[in-house]
Amino acid sequence: MLEVRGRAETIVTLCCDRCLQHYNHPLRSDSNELIWLSEAEVECPEVLELDPEAPCETLDPRGSFDPARWLFEQLHLQLPLRNDCGLDCPGPDLPKERPEPTASEAAEPCGDPRWAALRLLQLP
Repeated sequence: MLEVRGRAETIVTLCCDRCLQHYNHPLRSDSNELIWLSEAEVECPEVLELDPEAPCETLDPRGSFDPARWLFEQLHLQLPLRNDCGLDCPGPDLPKERPEPTASEAAEPCGDPRWAALRLLQLP
């Protein structure tokens, strides 16, 4: 069995899902994982005796373990599901009300004619 422990802190730049502004987000990981060295997929009886809910990872004894990749994965698991820059987020930049088209603009079709059916559904 291989016991891996790692502690890391970093700051990543994310893009807010609402306003599309970039912001810095701190990431912290303090991880501990037991990896079972086995050639085949087996149950991890010793780990399961200690904590039946614990996930069990296996690694080929002749394989290799990349600690940098493992740490990257642990930090990646700490990323938020929804990127939100905070309480002061201005929200999406919605367009202002459309001005009424002039008679000449309304008479001439604009854009791709395949969208004409959808243009008819627009609310006034």
